[in-house]
This record gives sequence, C-alpha cells and structure tokens, in this order.
Amino acid sequence: MKTKLALTILLMTAQTWASQVPEHLNFTRPEAGPRLTKSQVEEIRKTFSSRPMMVLPPGELVFPAKDSTPADQRKSEQELARRDANSYAMLKDIQSNCMKGHPTLRLDATFPTDGDLQLENLKVNDHFWGDYRTSLSGDQCPVNVALGSAAAGRVDSVDARTKSIAGSGSYSTKGQLLIKNPRYARLLKSRGIIVDSSISGLAAMKDTQNRAFVTFKLAGTYLSLSQNIPYDMNVQVVSQTNAKQKTFSEVVMSTEIKLSGFTAHIVSHSSGWSDSKKQKSELYINGHLTSEKEFGELFGEQNPAGFAQKNGVVQTLK
Repeated sequence: MKTKLALTILLMTAQTWASQVPEHLNFTRPEAGPRLTKSQVEEIRKTFSSRPMMVLPPGELVFPAKDSTPADQRKSEQELARRDANSYAMLKDIQSNCMKGHPTLRLDATFPTDGDLQLENLKVNDHFWGDYRTSLSGDQCPVNVALGSAAAGRVDSVDARTKSIAGSGSYSTKGQLLIKNPRYARLLKSRGIIVDSSISGLAAMKDTQNRAFVTFKLAGTYLSLSQNIPYDMNVQVVSQTNAKQKTFSEVVMSTEIKLSGFTAHIVSHSSGWSDSKKQKSELYINGHLTSEKEFGELFGEQNPAGFAQKNGVVQTLK
C-alpha cells in the first residue's frame, strides 16, 4: 500500500458535500497549565535532544520495488555506503540475517487506470480497497519489524453538470520497529517505535474550487534507550485551492507525551498560502507559547512524531 496513493484517494473521495468541509479550523490557544520544571526539562532533553549517529536503511533498499533492477539496487547501496557507513552495515546485516515475511499487497478496485482520477473518469460505486503486510524477523536479525496498512474509498455520487463529487474514504497503518542489536540502538539513540494510526477525510470538488478536511490520529510507544514512552497525537488539516492553483492550508497538531512522572502537552497551529513566504505559526508546551528554537533544543528530532516520520515505519510504508 503506497501512502501517497491512499492519501490521493482520500482527497478524491468524500463523506459529504462542501457545506461540511470547513474553510478554517476554530483554533483557540490552549489553557495554560504548570510550566515544565527544570528536572522535567532536563529529562526531556536527555531523552530526545541527542542527535542520532546514523539513520535507518531506506525502506526501498530493505524492500525493493518489483521494478527495481540489480543495477539500481547496487547504485543506491553504494550511495548509502558513502553517506552513512553504519546504515549501510545495518542494511547488509538485515539482508544476511533477516527473514522477510513475504510482502503482500491485496487490491480490489474499479478506479480508472488509463488516466488521472478526474471527475469525468469516475462513476458511482467506483471503489478502491487494499491492504499491505510485510515483516522482518529472525534470531540474528538486528530488527523486528511488522508493518501493515489498509485503505478504502468509494464514489457515492457524481454530478457532471455541476462538476461535484461525494464519497467516503479511510486509511490506517499499524506497525512496530524494534531495534534488537544494542550497537545500532546506541547509534540511533532509540530502541524503536510502535505506531497505530488512522486517517479520515472529507473532500469537496466543484469546478476549480477544491477543498479538503483531513484528520490524522497517531498513537503508540516510543522506545528510548532507557524507557518506554507512550504518546498520542491528533492532527487536523484544512486546505483549499483556488482557480489560480494556489493553496491555503491550516494545520492544528496536538500531542501528548508521557514521561516518568509527568506528561508534556504540545499544541501547534500554522496557516498560510502556498505562494507566501510568511506562514503564521505558534507552538505551545503545556499551554505556554514556545519558540521553534526552544522546542528544537528541548525535543530535537527524536520525539515520537519526528521519529515516526523520518525513521522507518512511516518511511518504509511510502
């Protein structure tokens, strides 16, 4: 299951008409709670802010695409070896010692394949369903991976006269990435991550005015070197594209990270037009306004959201 394909289907289908797709999110500043104490700040920094000394091998090298040739594979592996020797070593370790759980893709679809998913090409009851499963395991395998995703969509109505469409769609992923080899865990500054996510969307298309509302939920456990850290993230996105193909988008993300003895609540809000260099952005920790620099110094890229997006589970599913 390709993430981009699933998201495309979500945005091409809808559960209702445009009246229920909001133009803006009703964001309000979160209520201020207790500020993080010095000891809590130090624990967060110790847990998240240290930079990893390697990256995980790219998913396309671990699970090569069907049309990938041996020459393509060798070239990509050579580039990885030059860029990150530890990542290359881990890739070779995986190739030599891991059993693949027979990557499987199941599909059932009536969406047209001879052109773009444009309104004039779709019919009522056109549908898409598919799921993808894969894994890596073995006694000597440096990782334990179990990944799966599923997507579904259906066209409920099409009005060629008004160029409008309505339908329904969903997308979900479940997976775990456990770093079993202590050396790689130390280099990555993490023992892995467990994720359970789902996406649902509303979209409305009429003439050249396209609007979408997407919600994203991500929950699971981030495994630092010393503790298991539960997290829960909710994201809302609205976007609208005008006749000039300029897009306005607004995003609200709320994350709860549970550490030993306390919980950090992170809320971010951003909005702006695609052609504008000025994007409105605000970030809160426990309800207190925080700069992006302060947040980066505190959480770095090893927080659950960053790790899921940049290392492994999400990347492998792309």
